[in-house]
Amino acid sequence: MRKLFFIHLTITLFFLTTSCSEDDTSLEDPGSGRSVLIDDAEYQKKSDDITIQSAVIKDNSLTIIFSFSGCDDNVSIQLVDEGKISQVSPPERNLKLLVGDVGDCEAVFSKTVTFDLSPALINGQPNIHFNLEGWDYRLVHQLVPGPGKCDTKLLVSPDKYQKDSHPIDIQNIVASENCLEVTFSFSGCSDDVGMQLIDRGIVAESNPVQRWLKLVVEDAGICRAVFSVKKSFDLSPVRGVDEDAIIFHLDGWDEPFRYDY
Repeated sequence: MRKLFFIHLTITLFFLTTSCSEDDTSLEDPGSGRSVLIDDAEYQKKSDDITIQSAVIKDNSLTIIFSFSGCDDNVSIQLVDEGKISQVSPPERNLKLLVGDVGDCEAVFSKTVTFDLSPALINGQPNIHFNLEGWDYRLVHQLVPGPGKCDTKLLVSPDKYQKDSHPIDIQNIVASENCLEVTFSFSGCSDDVGMQLIDRGIVAESNPVQRWLKLVVEDAGICRAVFSVKKSFDLSPVRGVDEDAIIFHLDGWDEPFRYDY
């Protein structure tokens, strides 16, 4: 009788322990709410193979969606900053998502993780660019709000897109809220000339959709004076009702950039 009671008690304790363990694991969300780690030694470490499918900065948080093959999705995850700030304007920082302990299996998993970027922000610097290893697009952190404060609206016009612009040198772009802020320079006799951001009127049905832009500046004359201009354009005319992001290709800017709204 005592032997049967002991066996029953052992089985009961086993199931209770197993149940609690599974509940604890299910509540874990690796990366959710964690802060970016600034550590050059950690940054130099190699991550297990992952595919980043999305990376979006909102407020002070960076949310990353990525996939990987392994044995289960209970893996170690850490976002690491290299600890170096490039001497350009705006400053740039390098990030890497370190994922480990995936196991040697062929199952494919997808995870969404969110990190607080606050430790990597710079006091007094409203604009910082982040380069995330494995993600083709520059990530922009912008503190200055943009809605309703753009200088002028984007114009959708295939005809005007074909027109030549006065030669310009685009130095920086920032997509924030409804606005695209473009910093550029040009030589001429005056900076009091017409400037318009033109959308080509063609949409590539990818995910996200893609559009093409050109900054058209009217003839500024043949003079040696050099002018630097910062102008913002309202992007709302091309926002899709059933979309939340656009990949833009800006003529004169080497890399496409992503606009999330």
